[in-house]
Amino acid sequence: MLTSGLNDAEDILADDYEDDQGSQVTINTMFLPYGGEEYGLKDLFNKTCLQFTLSLFIIWPAFGLLFFGLTLASGKINVTSDHHISFILMCLIEIPACFLFPLLMDIWGRKPLITISLLIPGISCIIGAFYQSGWLFTVMILIAKMG
Repeated sequence: MLTSGLNDAEDILADDYEDDQGSQVTINTMFLPYGGEEYGLKDLFNKTCLQFTLSLFIIWPAFGLLFFGLTLASGKINVTSDHHISFILMCLIEIPACFLFPLLMDIWGRKPLITISLLIPGISCIIGAFYQSGWLFTVMILIAKMG
């Protein structure tokens, strides 16, 4: 039977699905109560999770600085001479990324895409820092924002 070894809440869900469907159903138990031990802050730094914890501590602020920093600084970056057009360009460049990155995630996976999404904007920002005016600056900042 499907419900062998499950707790009461899972038994009820499995019975409901078996009655309606008439066949075996895989249940997503992610949102069901967990009867095991509680996890705390110290568990983020145990031997098995430490690598993931440290990499996420680096990735989250990096994405935050790239995404929000470029958007909020669009008035000072002056991609164009008009502040409103600069902000609109900074926002519009995200639209192709919304369609492109889910497709690339299916092809490459999450880890290579995260790596590329941090490297390309970082390199573009560094190049843009050396060319404070002209079309190369505009292109580099927009590429950095798209990443």
